[in-house]
Amino acid sequence: MWSAVLADLHRRCGDRGAALRYRRIALDAAPNEAIRRLLERRLGPADA
Repeated sequence: MWSAVLADLHRRCGDRGAALRYRRIALDAAPNEAIRRLLERRLGPADA
């Protein structure tokens, strides 16, 4: 789940493009729907 960490760090630094790219990778790699929902809550909406 390093991609989720990278998404969060890039979001915090203001690099929206990289944050969205890593968010998508993290969500696609989620092993099940529960983890995917958790990541969506933690990483925030894609359009924010």
